[in-house]
Amino acid sequence: MDGGSGGGAGWQGTAGAGTQGEGNGGGTFGTSPSNHGGGGGGAGGTPDSSGVGGTGVANAITGSSTYYAGGGAAGTDHSVSLAGGLGGGGSGGQGNPSPSSGMNGSANSGGGGAFLDAVGFAAATAHRGVRLVRMPTTTLGQGDAGVGVKNGINTFGKKNFTGAFAVPAAVVNDLALLASLDARGLRDGLVEAVKVSLLKDPVFFANLEKESVLLAAGNIPAIGRAVRRSAELHARHIAGNGDPFELGSARPLDLGHWAAHKLESMTNHRLTHGEAVAVGLALDLICARELGLFSQAETERSLNLLVALGFKIYAPEMHLDGGAPMLAGLEEFREHLGGQLTLVLPTAIGKSTQVHEMAAAVVRKAADELRARDQQPCVARS
Repeated sequence: MDGGSGGGAGWQGTAGAGTQGEGNGGGTFGTSPSNHGGGGGGAGGTPDSSGVGGTGVANAITGSSTYYAGGGAAGTDHSVSLAGGLGGGGSGGQGNPSPSSGMNGSANSGGGGAFLDAVGFAAATAHRGVRLVRMPTTTLGQGDAGVGVKNGINTFGKKNFTGAFAVPAAVVNDLALLASLDARGLRDGLVEAVKVSLLKDPVFFANLEKESVLLAAGNIPAIGRAVRRSAELHARHIAGNGDPFELGSARPLDLGHWAAHKLESMTNHRLTHGEAVAVGLALDLICARELGLFSQAETERSLNLLVALGFKIYAPEMHLDGGAPMLAGLEEFREHLGGQLTLVLPTAIGKSTQVHEMAAAVVRKAADELRARDQQPCVARS
């Protein structure tokens, strides 16, 4: 039985010089400014197992932006691996057919949440599913997206309209990968830590308050503690709540997300996902208070924590056209899962409930309050 051969070519690139049995991939990447570069090819598989993923790095140049992505994963005895480069990475080589192999390949991905989702979607569809290994490189990826089972891609102007569920075989969180992030990138994932602490863990929420100065300053050890606990709570919920594949109409971890998803598209992604979630959280917290579910004191604690971490809790787009486009996000959120509208709102820090309607007047009042807070001097807010 021959193993997989060497790495395939990236888009506009050349193939790696692999051999069957123990071939090494590593195709080069393309450099045409009008095309995405491909990932380096994966190493060839051995006679009994698939090879390791490629170590090539893709350099994709689109306009003035440069993107980097990992190389393609290895091919198995008779299958071609998944692409690893952004915009069409290099594939691993295809070996001779062998009855003992099958869908034994894996897709190994390293990157932020959007890239992990793209590779996850490919992993769920190639050969009707291959093993997925994730190595998140952002705080959002390490604390939330990387440990989940959903892989969503924005299409038709809708958040996560296309996608699939794929349970990762492994997730590797390495804090060293966060060192290259700027302040905005380091901050982004902290909002998911605030969200899940509001829903699940009052002690974690208090710890975030205590370490807010360190977290806002980008202290990696403090961020690591927040990311780790966030990942634990997200993974525990997904594995234990009985509906990891969202067969029902509820998404119990999506506090603040109906508004966040709408704001991302309304702002043309001027707001990152984390920044949009911060605004969405603030909106839902005030709505919960207005509905008599959440106390004034805990609302203030929660909003103050978001601000202390460096997040803005208002976006002007919330008031475009009298707020009508923003309110349309409620119906779009319902349509995504089908059935009745189901929103999760806090009843106390660490506890939550579900509601099935949200009056437009309540949302408008909450948005007006956030605008008024945004216009106040910092001294007055404190």
